[in-house]
Amino acid sequence: MKKALLGSVNNVSKHIDKIKVWANSFKKFSDGEVLLCVTNGTEQEHKLLEDMGITVSPYVYEGIETINNVRLHQQIDTLKKQDWDYVLVTDVFDVVF
Repeated sequence: MKKALLGSVNNVSKHIDKIKVWANSFKKFSDGEVLLCVTNGTEQEHKLLEDMGITVSPYVYEGIETINNVRLHQQIDTLKKQDWDYVLVTDVFDVVF
């Protein structure tokens, strides 16, 4: 059974400590995959996340909508590409398991 945690983030470097808490707390309770939709991330940020065991789904966005609105479309797009049996979609900065 394939399980996963999905979230969205931009400004990875600025929020790396919050991302670590979110991902690591999930990993304490599940062997599922942790995947982040990363908006406008750099190659260095992607590598940092991958080194933490987080799968990156990269997106580039230069529009005027806020990331809070755009992330929902990115998450739907990402979900369509996966074959998970169960997925939990949460905020990254406000959730600890």
